[in-house]
Amino acid sequence: MAKVRLLILSSFAAGFGLCSIVFSVFTMISEFNFSTVFRFILTLGFFVINVLFSLHYYGLIFKEFKLINKMKAQLKRFNYNF
Repeated sequence: MAKVRLLILSSFAAGFGLCSIVFSVFTMISEFNFSTVFRFILTLGFFVINVLFSLHYYGLIFKEFKLINKMKAQLKRFNYNF
């Protein structure tokens, strides 16, 4: 359950990061200086980190479901033998 919470949290953070990137691009279009470019690069970095965390937690949950399904299949096979 903790992995699901972390997946939801990192997905929301990645979504807000995407919104921040769009806002940062519009800010760079209106006024182009070092601070807007720096803010864009930092926002892009945090967005990438949050997407990587989301993919990591998704992979962990996927492996766990795969293992549970494998155990269920083995249990069904074991029950059919008796």
